[in-house]
Amino acid sequence: MEWIVRDADQKVETGRDRPVMFGDRHFDGPEEIPGLGVVYTLRAWIFKDNPKGVFHPWNPRVTCP
Repeated sequence: MEWIVRDADQKVETGRDRPVMFGDRHFDGPEEIPGLGVVYTLRAWIFKDNPKGVFHPWNPRVTCP
């Protein structure tokens, strides 16, 4: 599952408006995604076990064909 939140000021250089979920889980970013602008992301590996943790951005056990 992935949550995406648009950055309020649309500047990659700033992070003052970083969203938080579940009280203490900070979103990753900001990063610029073509077509979406500057965003923050948070991933949760709920269907595939991730040895690095549920909220780690990448899962070493998942590959793209």
